[in-house]
Amino acid sequence: MNAHRLGFAVTLLVSAAGFCAVARAAEEKQAASVSGTWKWSRTFNDNTLEFILKLKQDGEKLAGTLVVGESPETAIENGKVAGADISFSITQEFNGAKMTRKYSGKIEGDTIKGKTEFERDGQTQSRDWEAKRVAQSAQAGQPAAPVASQPAAPARPAQRWVNPQPDVPYLPKPAPRPADWVVEHEPVTPNASPEARALLKFLYGISTKHTLTGQHNFAANQGQFTSQALRVTGKTPALYGTDWGSARGEIGEARDRIVQAVIREHQKGSIIAICWHEVRPSDDEPATFQQSVRAKLTNAEFDELITPGTALHKRWLAQVDVVAGYMKQLRDARVPILWRPFHEINGDWFWWNGRRGERGSKQLYRLMFDRLVNYHKLNNLLWVWNPDRPEREDRQFVDYFPGQQYVDVLSLDTYAEYKQSYYDDLNALSDGKPMAVSECGRNVPPLDVFATQPKWTYYMVWAGFLGRPGGKGAGGPGFGGPGAKGPMGPDLPSLVKDPRMWSLDDPAYREAIAPTRAASGLPATRPAATAAPTRE
Repeated sequence: MNAHRLGFAVTLLVSAAGFCAVARAAEEKQAASVSGTWKWSRTFNDNTLEFILKLKQDGEKLAGTLVVGESPETAIENGKVAGADISFSITQEFNGAKMTRKYSGKIEGDTIKGKTEFERDGQTQSRDWEAKRVAQSAQAGQPAAPVASQPAAPARPAQRWVNPQPDVPYLPKPAPRPADWVVEHEPVTPNASPEARALLKFLYGISTKHTLTGQHNFAANQGQFTSQALRVTGKTPALYGTDWGSARGEIGEARDRIVQAVIREHQKGSIIAICWHEVRPSDDEPATFQQSVRAKLTNAEFDELITPGTALHKRWLAQVDVVAGYMKQLRDARVPILWRPFHEINGDWFWWNGRRGERGSKQLYRLMFDRLVNYHKLNNLLWVWNPDRPEREDRQFVDYFPGQQYVDVLSLDTYAEYKQSYYDDLNALSDGKPMAVSECGRNVPPLDVFATQPKWTYYMVWAGFLGRPGGKGAGGPGFGGPGAKGPMGPDLPSLVKDPRMWSLDDPAYREAIAPTRAASGLPATRPAATAAPTRE
Protein backbone atom coordinates (compact mmCIF):
# COMPACT_ATOMS: atom_id res chain seq x y z
CA MET A 1 0.00 0.00 0.00
CA ASN A 2 1.56 3.32 -1.00
CA ALA A 3 1.83 6.26 1.37
CA HIS A 4 -0.99 8.12 -0.30
CA ARG A 5 -3.42 5.24 0.07
CA LEU A 6 -2.21 4.56 3.63
CA GLY A 7 -2.78 8.18 4.55
CA PHE A 8 -6.21 8.12 3.00
CA ALA A 9 -7.14 4.93 4.87
CA VAL A 10 -5.96 6.38 8.16
CA THR A 11 -7.99 9.50 7.46
CA LEU A 12 -11.07 7.36 6.81
CA LEU A 13 -10.55 5.39 10.02
CA VAL A 14 -10.08 8.52 12.07
CA SER A 15 -13.10 10.14 10.46
CA ALA A 16 -15.19 7.02 11.01
CA ALA A 17 -14.08 6.80 14.63
CA GLY A 18 -14.84 10.45 15.09
CA PHE A 19 -18.24 10.05 13.49
CA CYS A 20 -19.06 7.05 15.72
CA ALA A 21 -17.92 8.97 18.77
CA VAL A 22 -20.11 11.92 17.82
CA ALA A 23 -23.05 9.64 17.09
CA ARG A 24 -22.51 7.77 20.34
CA ALA A 25 -22.32 11.05 22.23
CA ALA A 26 -25.48 12.27 20.55
CA GLU A 27 -27.25 9.04 21.42
CA GLU A 28 -26.07 9.23 25.02
CA LYS A 29 -27.17 12.87 25.19
CA GLN A 30 -30.57 11.87 23.85
CA ALA A 31 -30.86 9.01 26.35
CA ALA A 32 -29.74 11.30 29.17
CA SER A 33 -32.71 13.55 28.45
CA VAL A 34 -34.95 10.86 29.95
CA SER A 35 -34.05 12.15 33.41
CA GLY A 36 -36.60 14.59 34.78
CA THR A 37 -40.24 14.86 35.75
CA TRP A 38 -42.99 13.85 33.35
CA LYS A 39 -46.73 14.30 33.64
CA TRP A 40 -49.84 13.03 31.92
CA SER A 41 -53.48 12.50 32.82
CA ARG A 42 -56.29 10.15 31.96
CA THR A 43 -59.98 11.04 31.88
CA PHE A 44 -62.83 8.56 32.09
CA ASN A 45 -66.49 9.32 32.76
CA ASP A 46 -65.62 12.96 33.53
CA ASN A 47 -63.04 11.95 36.16
CA THR A 48 -59.44 13.05 35.60
CA LEU A 49 -56.47 11.27 37.18
CA GLU A 50 -52.97 12.81 37.07
CA PHE A 51 -49.77 10.77 36.75
CA ILE A 52 -46.36 12.16 37.82
CA LEU A 53 -43.30 10.17 36.76
CA LYS A 54 -39.85 11.11 38.07
CA LEU A 55 -36.98 9.44 36.22
CA LYS A 56 -33.23 9.30 36.71
CA GLN A 57 -30.97 7.59 34.21
CA ASP A 58 -27.63 5.96 34.93
CA GLY A 59 -26.25 4.62 31.66
CA GLU A 60 -28.73 2.01 30.45
CA LYS A 61 -30.39 1.78 33.85
CA LEU A 62 -33.47 3.77 34.78
CA ALA A 63 -34.73 4.49 38.28
CA GLY A 64 -37.55 6.65 39.58
CA THR A 65 -41.03 6.83 41.05
CA LEU A 66 -44.61 7.13 39.86
CA VAL A 67 -47.39 8.94 41.69
CA VAL A 68 -51.00 8.40 40.63
CA GLY A 69 -53.38 11.00 41.98
CA GLU A 70 -52.69 11.43 45.68
CA SER A 71 -51.46 7.88 46.26
CA PRO A 72 -47.97 7.35 47.71
CA GLU A 73 -44.93 7.26 45.46
CA THR A 74 -44.23 3.83 44.00
CA ALA A 75 -40.70 2.94 42.88
CA ILE A 76 -40.36 1.77 39.30
CA GLU A 77 -38.81 -1.62 38.59
CA ASN A 78 -36.82 -3.10 35.70
CA GLY A 79 -36.08 0.36 34.30
CA LYS A 80 -34.11 0.31 31.07
CA VAL A 81 -32.93 2.79 28.46
CA ALA A 82 -31.95 1.82 24.93
CA GLY A 83 -31.35 4.92 22.89
CA ALA A 84 -34.69 6.70 22.73
CA ASP A 85 -36.63 3.68 24.02
CA ILE A 86 -37.48 3.27 27.70
CA SER A 87 -39.27 0.58 29.68
CA PHE A 88 -40.16 -0.04 33.31
CA SER A 89 -42.82 -1.64 35.46
CA ILE A 90 -44.84 -0.70 38.52
CA THR A 91 -45.99 -3.25 41.09
CA GLN A 92 -48.57 -2.38 43.71
CA GLU A 93 -50.05 -4.60 46.39
CA PHE A 94 -53.76 -4.51 47.08
CA ASN A 95 -54.48 -6.36 50.33
CA GLY A 96 -52.10 -9.20 49.55
CA ALA A 97 -52.76 -9.30 45.81
CA LYS A 98 -50.07 -7.81 43.58
CA MET A 99 -50.79 -6.04 40.31
CA THR A 100 -48.07 -5.14 37.81
CA ARG A 101 -48.27 -2.63 34.99
CA LYS A 102 -45.59 -2.64 32.32
CA TYR A 103 -44.73 0.66 30.63
CA SER A 104 -42.85 1.15 27.39
CA GLY A 105 -42.29 4.29 25.39
CA LYS A 106 -40.13 6.33 23.06
CA ILE A 107 -38.79 9.75 23.97
CA GLU A 108 -39.02 12.47 21.37
CA GLY A 109 -37.78 15.77 22.74
CA ASP A 110 -40.02 16.67 25.65
CA THR A 111 -42.58 13.94 24.96
CA ILE A 112 -42.75 10.24 25.77
CA LYS A 113 -45.29 8.19 23.83
CA GLY A 114 -45.91 4.56 24.59
CA LYS A 115 -48.15 1.82 25.95
CA THR A 116 -48.88 0.28 29.33
CA GLU A 117 -49.99 -3.33 29.72
CA PHE A 118 -51.69 -5.05 32.65
CA GLU A 119 -53.78 -8.10 33.44
CA ARG A 120 -57.50 -7.71 34.04
CA ASP A 121 -60.03 -10.51 34.36
CA GLY A 122 -57.44 -12.95 33.04
CA GLN A 123 -56.75 -10.90 29.92
CA THR A 124 -53.91 -8.60 28.93
CA GLN A 125 -55.19 -5.06 28.56
CA SER A 126 -53.25 -2.15 27.06
CA ARG A 127 -53.56 1.63 27.13
CA ASP A 128 -51.70 4.41 25.34
CA TRP A 129 -49.88 7.01 27.41
CA GLU A 130 -48.26 10.27 26.39
CA ALA A 131 -46.24 12.20 28.96
CA LYS A 132 -44.89 15.74 28.75
CA ARG A 133 -41.72 16.89 30.46
CA VAL A 134 -42.23 19.35 33.31
CA ALA A 135 -40.11 22.46 32.75
CA GLN A 136 -37.14 22.60 35.10
CA SER A 137 -38.29 25.95 36.49
CA ALA A 138 -41.56 24.27 37.53
CA GLN A 139 -39.81 21.58 39.58
CA ALA A 140 -39.43 22.87 43.10
CA GLY A 141 -35.92 22.48 44.43
CA GLN A 142 -34.55 21.24 41.11
CA PRO A 143 -31.45 22.90 39.65
CA ALA A 144 -31.84 24.32 36.22
CA ALA A 145 -30.60 22.08 33.45
CA PRO A 146 -30.38 22.79 29.76
CA VAL A 147 -33.09 21.23 27.66
CA ALA A 148 -32.73 20.97 23.94
CA SER A 149 -34.89 23.55 22.24
CA GLN A 150 -37.83 21.99 20.44
CA PRO A 151 -40.22 23.68 18.04
CA ALA A 152 -43.47 24.52 19.78
CA ALA A 153 -46.26 22.09 19.01
CA PRO A 154 -49.33 23.68 17.51
CA ALA A 155 -52.03 24.26 20.11
CA ARG A 156 -54.87 21.78 19.92
CA PRO A 157 -58.27 23.41 19.68
CA ALA A 158 -60.52 22.64 22.63
CA GLN A 159 -62.91 19.85 21.81
CA ARG A 160 -66.45 21.18 21.96
CA TRP A 161 -69.22 18.74 22.72
CA VAL A 162 -71.74 18.45 19.91
CA ASN A 163 -75.21 17.10 20.55
CA PRO A 164 -75.33 13.78 18.66
CA GLN A 165 -79.15 13.89 18.47
CA PRO A 166 -80.14 17.50 17.73
CA ASP A 167 -83.46 16.34 16.29
CA VAL A 168 -84.54 14.61 19.54
CA PRO A 169 -86.08 17.11 21.99
CA TYR A 170 -85.15 17.00 25.66
CA LEU A 171 -87.95 15.96 28.00
CA PRO A 172 -89.04 18.20 30.88
CA LYS A 173 -87.92 17.16 34.34
CA PRO A 174 -90.66 16.13 36.78
CA ALA A 175 -91.42 18.32 39.77
CA PRO A 176 -89.22 17.89 42.87
CA ARG A 177 -90.43 15.62 45.63
CA PRO A 178 -89.65 15.39 49.36
CA ALA A 179 -86.29 13.74 50.03
CA ASP A 180 -87.97 11.01 52.12
CA TRP A 181 -90.68 10.21 49.54
CA VAL A 182 -91.60 6.54 49.98
CA VAL A 183 -94.69 4.94 48.42
CA GLU A 184 -94.79 1.15 48.46
CA HIS A 185 -95.55 -0.51 45.11
CA GLU A 186 -96.06 -4.05 43.90
CA PRO A 187 -93.23 -5.56 41.82
CA VAL A 188 -93.42 -4.61 38.15
CA THR A 189 -93.13 -8.28 37.17
CA PRO A 190 -96.61 -9.82 36.93
CA ASN A 191 -97.01 -12.78 39.29
CA ALA A 192 -93.67 -12.05 40.93
CA SER A 193 -92.30 -14.89 43.02
CA PRO A 194 -92.81 -14.81 46.80
CA GLU A 195 -89.09 -14.26 47.35
CA ALA A 196 -88.99 -11.32 44.91
CA ARG A 197 -92.00 -9.77 46.66
CA ALA A 198 -90.40 -10.27 50.05
CA LEU A 199 -87.12 -8.69 48.92
CA LEU A 200 -88.88 -5.63 47.52
CA LYS A 201 -90.88 -5.26 50.73
CA PHE A 202 -87.62 -5.48 52.68
CA LEU A 203 -86.14 -2.63 50.59
CA TYR A 204 -89.19 -0.47 51.22
CA GLY A 205 -88.88 -1.26 54.90
CA ILE A 206 -85.33 0.06 55.17
CA SER A 207 -85.70 2.99 52.76
CA THR A 208 -84.71 6.25 54.54
CA LYS A 209 -83.66 4.26 57.63
CA HIS A 210 -80.80 1.93 56.74
CA THR A 211 -78.26 1.36 53.97
CA LEU A 212 -76.85 -2.03 52.99
CA THR A 213 -73.13 -2.42 52.33
CA GLY A 214 -72.31 -4.07 49.00
CA GLN A 215 -69.43 -5.37 46.92
CA HIS A 216 -69.13 -6.33 43.25
CA ASN A 217 -67.18 -9.40 42.07
CA PHE A 218 -65.90 -9.86 38.52
CA ALA A 219 -67.44 -12.71 36.56
CA ALA A 220 -64.18 -14.67 36.56
CA ASN A 221 -63.33 -13.94 40.22
CA GLN A 222 -66.32 -15.00 42.31
CA GLY A 223 -65.95 -14.11 45.98
CA GLN A 224 -62.52 -12.48 45.64
CA PHE A 225 -63.57 -8.90 46.24
CA THR A 226 -66.18 -9.69 48.86
CA SER A 227 -63.35 -11.36 50.77
CA GLN A 228 -61.28 -8.24 50.22
CA ALA A 229 -64.08 -6.07 51.62
CA LEU A 230 -64.11 -8.19 54.77
CA ARG A 231 -60.36 -7.70 55.20
CA VAL A 232 -60.52 -3.95 54.59
CA THR A 233 -63.64 -3.04 56.58
CA GLY A 234 -63.89 -5.88 59.09
CA LYS A 235 -67.37 -6.85 57.88
CA THR A 236 -68.81 -8.91 55.03
CA PRO A 237 -71.07 -6.79 52.81
CA ALA A 238 -74.77 -7.65 52.81
CA LEU A 239 -75.02 -7.23 49.02
CA TYR A 240 -73.17 -9.67 46.74
CA GLY A 241 -72.80 -8.28 43.23
CA THR A 242 -71.55 -9.92 40.05
CA ASP A 243 -71.76 -9.85 36.24
CA TRP A 244 -72.77 -12.42 33.63
CA GLY A 245 -69.66 -11.41 31.69
CA SER A 246 -68.90 -11.62 28.01
CA ALA A 247 -65.15 -11.83 27.49
CA ARG A 248 -62.82 -14.81 27.11
CA GLY A 249 -62.75 -16.85 30.29
CA GLU A 250 -66.14 -15.52 31.39
CA ILE A 251 -68.61 -17.77 29.59
CA GLY A 252 -69.63 -21.41 29.59
CA GLU A 253 -68.13 -23.02 32.66
CA ALA A 254 -67.56 -19.59 34.20
CA ARG A 255 -71.31 -18.89 34.14
CA ASP A 256 -71.95 -22.25 35.75
CA ARG A 257 -69.63 -21.15 38.55
CA ILE A 258 -71.46 -17.82 38.80
CA VAL A 259 -74.74 -19.68 39.35
CA GLN A 260 -73.14 -21.86 42.03
CA ALA A 261 -71.55 -18.86 43.76
CA VAL A 262 -74.76 -16.83 43.72
CA ILE A 263 -76.80 -19.69 45.19
CA ARG A 264 -74.18 -20.22 47.88
CA GLU A 265 -74.02 -16.53 48.83
CA HIS A 266 -77.83 -16.29 48.84
CA GLN A 267 -78.03 -19.21 51.23
CA LYS A 268 -75.61 -17.41 53.54
CA GLY A 269 -77.99 -14.46 53.68
CA SER A 270 -76.60 -12.13 51.00
CA ILE A 271 -78.80 -10.11 48.69
CA ILE A 272 -77.79 -10.72 45.08
CA ALA A 273 -77.26 -8.01 42.46
CA ILE A 274 -76.35 -8.87 38.85
CA CYS A 275 -75.48 -6.75 35.82
CA TRP A 276 -74.31 -7.79 32.36
CA HIS A 277 -71.56 -6.34 30.21
CA GLU A 278 -73.25 -7.75 27.14
CA VAL A 279 -71.29 -8.04 23.90
CA ARG A 280 -72.43 -5.99 20.96
CA PRO A 281 -75.14 -8.03 19.18
CA SER A 282 -73.22 -7.83 15.92
CA ASP A 283 -70.41 -9.81 17.64
CA ASP A 284 -70.20 -13.37 18.90
CA GLU A 285 -69.18 -14.47 22.38
CA PRO A 286 -66.51 -14.59 23.57
CA ALA A 287 -65.45 -11.05 22.73
CA THR A 288 -63.13 -8.53 24.32
CA PHE A 289 -64.36 -5.69 26.49
CA GLN A 290 -62.73 -2.88 24.52
CA GLN A 291 -63.50 -4.20 21.04
CA SER A 292 -67.12 -5.18 21.69
CA VAL A 293 -68.74 -4.05 24.94
CA ARG A 294 -67.27 -0.55 24.57
CA ALA A 295 -67.65 -0.48 20.80
CA LYS A 296 -70.47 1.27 18.97
CA LEU A 297 -73.43 0.47 16.77
CA THR A 298 -74.28 2.75 13.89
CA ASN A 299 -77.64 4.49 13.96
CA ALA A 300 -78.89 2.11 11.31
CA GLU A 301 -77.70 -0.91 13.28
CA PHE A 302 -79.34 0.30 16.49
CA ASP A 303 -82.61 0.90 14.66
CA GLU A 304 -82.40 -2.62 13.25
CA LEU A 305 -81.63 -3.99 16.72
CA ILE A 306 -84.83 -2.63 18.28
CA THR A 307 -86.99 -3.66 15.31
CA PRO A 308 -88.47 -7.15 15.89
CA GLY A 309 -87.99 -9.60 13.07
CA THR A 310 -84.73 -8.15 11.77
CA ALA A 311 -81.53 -10.18 11.62
CA LEU A 312 -79.77 -8.10 14.28
CA HIS A 313 -82.77 -8.25 16.61
CA LYS A 314 -82.78 -12.04 16.30
CA ARG A 315 -79.05 -12.19 17.08
CA TRP A 316 -79.63 -10.11 20.19
CA LEU A 317 -82.52 -12.32 21.31
CA ALA A 318 -80.26 -15.35 20.98
CA GLN A 319 -77.69 -13.69 23.28
CA VAL A 320 -80.36 -12.85 25.85
CA ASP A 321 -81.76 -16.38 25.68
CA VAL A 322 -78.38 -17.84 26.64
CA VAL A 323 -78.18 -15.76 29.81
CA ALA A 324 -81.88 -16.40 30.52
CA GLY A 325 -81.04 -20.09 30.79
CA TYR A 326 -78.68 -19.38 33.70
CA MET A 327 -81.18 -17.02 35.29
CA LYS A 328 -83.80 -19.77 35.22
CA GLN A 329 -81.49 -21.87 37.36
CA LEU A 330 -81.53 -19.07 39.93
CA ARG A 331 -85.31 -18.77 39.64
CA ASP A 332 -85.67 -22.50 40.26
CA ALA A 333 -83.32 -22.17 43.27
CA ARG A 334 -85.67 -19.42 44.59
CA VAL A 335 -83.00 -16.71 44.49
CA PRO A 336 -84.42 -13.19 44.07
CA ILE A 337 -82.19 -10.96 41.94
CA LEU A 338 -81.64 -7.22 41.79
CA TRP A 339 -81.27 -7.24 38.00
CA ARG A 340 -79.58 -4.17 36.47
CA PRO A 341 -79.63 -4.42 32.65
CA PHE A 342 -78.04 -1.83 30.34
CA HIS A 343 -76.41 -0.04 33.23
CA GLU A 344 -75.21 3.57 32.98
CA ILE A 345 -77.87 3.98 30.33
CA ASN A 346 -77.27 7.72 29.88
CA GLY A 347 -73.53 7.46 29.21
CA ASP A 348 -71.73 7.14 25.89
CA TRP A 349 -69.13 4.44 26.59
CA PHE A 350 -71.11 1.21 25.93
CA TRP A 351 -72.82 0.18 22.72
CA TRP A 352 -76.26 0.34 24.37
CA ASN A 353 -76.18 3.70 26.11
CA GLY A 354 -76.59 7.36 25.30
CA ARG A 355 -79.46 7.20 22.82
CA ARG A 356 -82.39 9.45 23.70
CA GLY A 357 -85.88 9.19 22.27
CA GLU A 358 -88.61 6.57 22.23
CA ARG A 359 -86.54 4.35 19.92
CA GLY A 360 -83.41 4.82 21.93
CA SER A 361 -81.73 3.14 24.87
CA LYS A 362 -84.88 2.99 26.98
CA GLN A 363 -86.66 0.99 24.27
CA LEU A 364 -83.88 -1.59 24.40
CA TYR A 365 -84.42 -1.81 28.18
CA ARG A 366 -88.15 -2.42 27.56
CA LEU A 367 -87.35 -5.15 25.05
CA MET A 368 -85.12 -6.86 27.64
CA PHE A 369 -87.99 -6.72 30.13
CA ASP A 370 -90.39 -8.24 27.60
CA ARG A 371 -88.03 -11.07 26.68
CA LEU A 372 -87.15 -12.09 30.23
CA VAL A 373 -90.53 -11.53 31.89
CA ASN A 374 -93.11 -12.33 29.22
CA TYR A 375 -91.21 -14.86 27.13
CA HIS A 376 -88.95 -16.61 29.63
CA LYS A 377 -91.31 -16.15 32.61
CA LEU A 378 -88.54 -15.04 34.95
CA ASN A 379 -90.52 -13.89 37.99
CA ASN A 380 -87.64 -13.67 40.50
CA LEU A 381 -86.21 -10.38 39.16
CA LEU A 382 -86.46 -6.92 40.67
CA TRP A 383 -85.74 -4.47 37.86
CA VAL A 384 -83.07 -1.89 38.69
CA TRP A 385 -82.90 1.06 36.28
CA ASN A 386 -79.48 2.67 36.35
CA PRO A 387 -78.06 5.92 34.91
CA ASP A 388 -74.68 7.53 35.54
CA ARG A 389 -74.22 11.11 36.76
CA PRO A 390 -76.16 13.66 34.62
CA GLU A 391 -73.13 15.84 33.97
CA ARG A 392 -74.14 16.88 30.46
CA GLU A 393 -77.36 18.18 28.99
CA ASP A 394 -77.89 14.97 27.02
CA ARG A 395 -77.44 12.77 30.12
CA GLN A 396 -80.46 13.89 32.13
CA PHE A 397 -82.26 11.00 33.79
CA VAL A 398 -85.72 11.76 32.43
CA ASP A 399 -84.64 11.24 28.81
CA TYR A 400 -83.72 7.60 29.48
CA PHE A 401 -86.46 6.53 31.89
CA PRO A 402 -88.47 3.62 30.38
CA GLY A 403 -91.62 4.09 32.49
CA GLN A 404 -92.80 3.14 35.97
CA GLN A 405 -94.15 -0.20 34.71
CA TYR A 406 -90.58 -1.37 34.05
CA VAL A 407 -88.75 -0.24 37.20
CA ASP A 408 -88.69 -1.50 40.81
CA VAL A 409 -85.56 0.32 42.00
CA LEU A 410 -83.80 3.43 40.67
CA SER A 411 -80.03 3.55 41.10
CA LEU A 412 -77.09 5.83 40.39
CA ASP A 413 -73.49 5.05 39.41
CA THR A 414 -70.98 7.61 40.65
CA TYR A 415 -67.24 7.43 41.13
CA ALA A 416 -67.12 11.00 42.35
CA GLU A 417 -69.34 13.33 44.38
CA TYR A 418 -72.94 12.98 45.56
CA LYS A 419 -74.48 16.21 44.35
CA GLN A 420 -77.86 16.94 45.84
CA SER A 421 -79.18 17.58 42.33
CA TYR A 422 -78.40 13.96 41.35
CA TYR A 423 -80.50 12.69 44.22
CA ASP A 424 -83.31 15.17 43.71
CA ASP A 425 -83.63 14.42 39.98
CA LEU A 426 -83.63 10.66 40.57
CA ASN A 427 -86.09 10.95 43.45
CA ALA A 428 -88.44 13.04 41.31
CA LEU A 429 -88.67 10.10 38.88
CA SER A 430 -88.94 7.45 41.56
CA ASP A 431 -92.68 7.53 42.34
CA GLY A 432 -91.60 6.80 45.90
CA LYS A 433 -89.69 3.63 44.95
CA PRO A 434 -86.38 2.57 46.56
CA MET A 435 -83.15 4.17 45.38
CA ALA A 436 -79.58 2.91 45.55
CA VAL A 437 -75.95 3.57 44.61
CA SER A 438 -75.33 0.61 42.35
CA GLU A 439 -71.66 1.42 41.59
CA CYS A 440 -69.04 3.49 43.35
CA GLY A 441 -65.37 3.34 44.14
CA ARG A 442 -64.00 4.04 47.58
CA ASN A 443 -66.22 7.13 47.52
CA VAL A 444 -69.14 5.47 49.31
CA PRO A 445 -71.69 7.95 50.66
CA PRO A 446 -70.46 9.43 53.95
CA LEU A 447 -72.94 9.59 56.82
CA ASP A 448 -73.67 13.28 56.45
CA VAL A 449 -74.98 12.69 52.92
CA PHE A 450 -77.93 10.71 54.28
CA ALA A 451 -79.28 13.77 56.07
CA THR A 452 -80.54 15.13 52.75
CA GLN A 453 -80.33 11.94 50.64
CA PRO A 454 -81.96 9.34 52.92
CA LYS A 455 -83.29 6.87 50.33
CA TRP A 456 -79.97 5.26 49.35
CA THR A 457 -80.93 1.71 50.43
CA TYR A 458 -77.62 0.16 49.41
CA TYR A 459 -74.26 0.96 47.86
CA MET A 460 -72.02 -1.39 45.90
CA VAL A 461 -68.28 -0.83 45.62
CA TRP A 462 -66.90 -1.94 42.26
CA ALA A 463 -64.39 -4.78 42.24
CA GLY A 464 -60.82 -3.86 43.14
CA PHE A 465 -61.34 -0.39 44.59
CA LEU A 466 -61.08 -1.25 48.26
CA GLY A 467 -57.60 -2.70 47.83
CA ARG A 468 -56.00 0.27 46.12
CA PRO A 469 -53.39 2.24 48.01
CA GLY A 470 -53.89 5.82 48.97
CA GLY A 471 -54.31 6.02 52.70
CA LYS A 472 -57.04 5.56 55.23
CA GLY A 473 -60.47 6.08 53.80
CA ALA A 474 -59.06 7.15 50.46
CA GLY A 475 -59.29 5.62 47.07
CA GLY A 476 -56.35 4.79 44.88
CA PRO A 477 -55.44 4.70 41.22
CA GLY A 478 -58.64 4.48 39.25
CA PHE A 479 -61.95 6.20 38.76
CA GLY A 480 -63.00 7.89 41.96
CA GLY A 481 -59.56 7.59 43.53
CA PRO A 482 -57.38 10.56 44.40
CA GLY A 483 -57.28 12.98 41.53
CA ALA A 484 -60.87 12.36 40.55
CA LYS A 485 -63.48 15.01 41.10
CA GLY A 486 -65.39 15.12 44.37
CA PRO A 487 -64.94 13.69 47.88
CA MET A 488 -63.17 10.36 48.22
CA GLY A 489 -65.38 8.92 50.90
CA PRO A 490 -65.26 8.18 54.61
CA ASP A 491 -63.18 5.90 56.79
CA LEU A 492 -64.86 2.65 55.72
CA PRO A 493 -64.10 0.52 58.82
CA SER A 494 -65.75 3.23 60.94
CA LEU A 495 -68.61 3.78 58.50
CA VAL A 496 -69.76 0.15 58.45
CA LYS A 497 -69.98 0.16 62.27
CA ASP A 498 -72.58 2.92 62.25
CA PRO A 499 -76.09 1.67 63.15
CA ARG A 500 -77.43 2.99 59.85
CA MET A 501 -75.20 0.66 57.84
CA TRP A 502 -76.12 -3.04 57.69
CA SER A 503 -73.64 -5.76 56.78
CA LEU A 504 -74.19 -9.50 56.40
CA ASP A 505 -73.65 -10.54 60.01
CA ASP A 506 -75.17 -7.57 61.77
CA PRO A 507 -77.94 -8.91 64.05
CA ALA A 508 -80.37 -6.20 62.96
CA TYR A 509 -79.89 -7.14 59.30
CA ARG A 510 -80.29 -10.85 59.99
CA GLU A 511 -83.53 -10.21 61.83
CA ALA A 512 -84.92 -7.92 59.12
CA ILE A 513 -83.99 -10.25 56.24
CA ALA A 514 -85.55 -13.31 57.91
CA PRO A 515 -88.92 -13.01 56.10
CA THR A 516 -87.14 -12.85 52.74
CA ARG A 517 -85.16 -15.97 53.62
CA ALA A 518 -88.35 -17.71 54.67
CA ALA A 519 -89.98 -16.77 51.35
CA SER A 520 -87.01 -18.44 49.61
CA GLY A 521 -87.48 -21.64 51.63
CA LEU A 522 -84.42 -20.97 53.79
CA PRO A 523 -84.22 -21.02 57.59
CA ALA A 524 -85.18 -17.64 59.02
CA THR A 525 -81.96 -17.54 61.02
CA ARG A 526 -78.51 -18.98 60.49
CA PRO A 527 -75.22 -19.04 62.39
CA ALA A 528 -73.08 -15.95 61.92
CA ALA A 529 -70.53 -16.30 59.11
CA THR A 530 -67.01 -16.63 60.46
CA ALA A 531 -65.15 -17.19 57.21
CA ALA A 532 -64.73 -15.14 54.09
CA PRO A 533 -66.71 -16.11 50.97
CA THR A 534 -65.31 -19.00 49.00
CA ARG A 535 -63.20 -17.78 46.09
CA GLU A 536 -63.69 -19.39 42.70
